[in-house]
Amino acid sequence: AVYFLLLKDSFSINGKLIFCKGNSADLETMAQNYCSSKDECTFDEINEYVSSISGESNRQLSFKAAYEQLVRIDRDHFVSENQVFFDIDEIDKAISKFFVRDYLPLQDVISFVMFPYCGHAWNRFLLESFCFRFSKKFSLLLKSFNNKNAGVIIKKESNLNYNEVLIDAIAHSGMKFDVEIIGDYLYNNGYIAKKRLGNMPELITQAQEIKEDK
Repeated sequence: AVYFLLLKDSFSINGKLIFCKGNSADLETMAQNYCSSKDECTFDEINEYVSSISGESNRQLSFKAAYEQLVRIDRDHFVSENQVFFDIDEIDKAISKFFVRDYLPLQDVISFVMFPYCGHAWNRFLLESFCFRFSKKFSLLLKSFNNKNAGVIIKKESNLNYNEVLIDAIAHSGMKFDVEIIGDYLYNNGYIAKKRLGNMPELITQAQEIKEDK
């Protein structure tokens, strides 16, 4: 109330932050700065900080800041980059052995025997971080950050976007082109974190067109 009555002409507001006109208070940058100051922390700590400056929980902003500044070593914990030692070329070689097409659901990586030790035990959360920021050959595609390892590793040379991957996966699934059946297929195979997508009918239509052209 005080802001709107007395301060709005000279100050701007962003979440719980008030700052002079002409300056900016970028919540994402502040979240990244918080993450970069940590040697290790939990996701809950990051999200609590974001909530304290924005006035509400924003899990996707918290995840994005964490992935861009830290390395996720398990479901709940992140560490600084200097606590992980990636042999990038050897890790890329290990990942490439799982590929059949230009993309690979994270959940299809079922063994880390071929992965060189990096200071922490390998798991899919660590693999996500590696592909998101460190790999030379692969990128991580996600509908949104999640705790289910739902997402896709993609060859950088392919330039496919997330929807194009889903369309291709649907076209080659061998499943009936039904919204519920395809939703279950994509969810159970780790492409998506939720069974229902708002644009599922459009994805299926485009997948049908690909199938009919062959």
